[in-house]
Amino acid sequence: MRGAPAGKAGVLQPNRQCERPGCAFHAQCCGRSRTAETRRYHRGASGDEAHPPWQEPEREATLDEIAAYCRRTGAYFNNQAANPANPEAHYRTTGPEIWQDTEGHVDILVCMAGTGGTGFGTASYLRSRNPNLQVVLVQPHPDSRLTPEHPDAQIIDGVLPAYDVPESALSDYLRPDWSDACINARTEEAYETAHEVLRAEGLFLGTSAAAALHAAVQVGRRPENQGKNIVVIVPDNGMKYLSTPMYRQK
Repeated sequence: MRGAPAGKAGVLQPNRQCERPGCAFHAQCCGRSRTAETRRYHRGASGDEAHPPWQEPEREATLDEIAAYCRRTGAYFNNQAANPANPEAHYRTTGPEIWQDTEGHVDILVCMAGTGGTGFGTASYLRSRNPNLQVVLVQPHPDSRLTPEHPDAQIIDGVLPAYDVPESALSDYLRPDWSDACINARTEEAYETAHEVLRAEGLFLGTSAAAALHAAVQVGRRPENQGKNIVVIVPDNGMKYLSTPMYRQK
């Protein structure tokens, strides 16, 4: 986590399950004994309880509230949505690894729309090697987003839409301009894919990983993509989802 100085104040992180272990580990290494989330309480790796800097722990904090809290306490906010180290890490590592492992044969990249850092960084590197690379961004179907129309929707954790949303809903790296197309994936489709590959392949996937794989299968079935090498990034495993409807339902 580049740019996070050592100190006693906490590391402030968005409420994304995949970030919790990393933020807790980094906080300990830097001598920061607490980790805090921007949505709700949880305990970090040290066992110390985090205290959100606003009065309603179930509400998503605004960036202004987070900035004010950091100024007041000296906490560090990793802010993946705007931290250049996010896409840079994937430009330096994920992209070259894929290029090497495929021996330079990558025709299509399929990835989720989370903070945008993974896709933006990986796609940037792969396009530097193959300008004809096609990038397909996977985003939640409107039925799988928390909206006034669907207040109780089962969401794909950590995944946000980048297409057909207001400019205000986008971030530095979660944008449609670095991809060529998008696929809307429903949470139920991700659940079905996860159960199918668990039975058939022994792969234990999380919701976003299963959604990405579902979309990649759709891309591979298109006649124009026959014979092409499709790379899909599966961002999480199923360990964090054992208590969720994803694995409780069957």
